[in-house]
Amino acid sequence: MSVPIRPFGTRPLGSRSTATGDPGRRSLYAYGRPSLARAARPAVLALVALVALLTIAGGSPLAVGSALAGGPIVSGETQPGTLTSPTYLESWTFSGTSGHRVLISAVRASGSLDTRIRLKNPGGTEVVNTNSDRVDYQLLATGTYTIEIEDVGLNDAGTYALSFLNVTSGPYTSGTDPDGAAIGSGEVKAGTNDLADLD
Repeated sequence: MSVPIRPFGTRPLGSRSTATGDPGRRSLYAYGRPSLARAARPAVLALVALVALLTIAGGSPLAVGSALAGGPIVSGETQPGTLTSPTYLESWTFSGTSGHRVLISAVRASGSLDTRIRLKNPGGTEVVNTNSDRVDYQLLATGTYTIEIEDVGLNDAGTYALSFLNVTSGPYTSGTDPDGAAIGSGEVKAGTNDLADLD
């Protein structure tokens, strides 16, 4: 018994087609099989929902657990920062030289956050992790370091002040904080100490 060969996409005699327009073309819905568009619809909706969930103000998707970039900070500066949902984490960078001693201070300015300071060396290894407001550390490598400021519980928002000072090489002042310079034995200097300030 010979079996007739029919071209792909045509229907055998006696079968039903749900296609409209061309009676000889087989529909993707024929024989109860769902269309590719219908099968892919749940995955597309899930992707849209995920992107919407991870989108922050401004319309850019944010990867879970990533730090918001605070930017670079130089010796003698005090910079304002903000910790907010979903990460409650902000990162800053500075250039450091092996052997230099640096001071880092992060103090709450508003809200109920409790600041934690993390410091990562140029290779990305964490070398400091403390919920103290101040860090005194001697750099062991030359390159770009990353300071991460986060809320201890990763659930409280607020603002903070971040100060950075390279004790070894300076500079000891900045445009917004002119206090700081060399001082001799027995000398008295006047200055103003603001929130998180290091003079």
